Amino acid sequence: MGKTGLMKRTDDGFTHLFIGEYRHSLDSRKRVEIPEEWRKSIRPPQRLLAIPSSHERCIYLEPAADVVARLEKLAADSLTKDTTFNELIGAHTTLLEWDSSGRIRLPDALLAHAGIVREVRLIGALSHFELWGEEYAIQRAAEEMRDTVRTKLDELGI
Repeated sequence: MGKTGLMKRTDDGFTHLFIGEYRHSLDSRKRVEIPEEWRKSIRPPQRLLAIPSSHERCIYLEPAADVVARLEKLAADSLTKDTTFNELIGAHTTLLEWDSSGRIRLPDALLAHAGIVREVRLIGALSHFELWGEEYAIQRAAEEMRDTVRTKLDELGI
């Protein structure tokens, strides 16, 4: 199940658009396959940075080239001169490469953070994508549905 990742041309090359949702299972070596459409949209170097979300039980994955470009822009910013910030980002970020079958091996700490045991949802979030454990993905979808219904009922004065 899933939709296609798209590419659009920009002045500095291709940028990607991660859209759709995929469901996969971890294999016995704790690897998950990245959809081919998404892999094809990532410009060289074809690596991903995996960062645990600070506010959700999921893992953000973003092309390493994009993150490096943003960090270079931040280099002059006082925030990046804060060694505590740099250490936190460095300690909790993992560089991943996919194998010839398009699979990445997820470190145990990231799997635990996202509550991923076997079933994985890969959810496109435009500039990046997220990995969710099945239980947390279901819980999050229910919360979003409840919040949407609550908002609409409030708008209607019900």
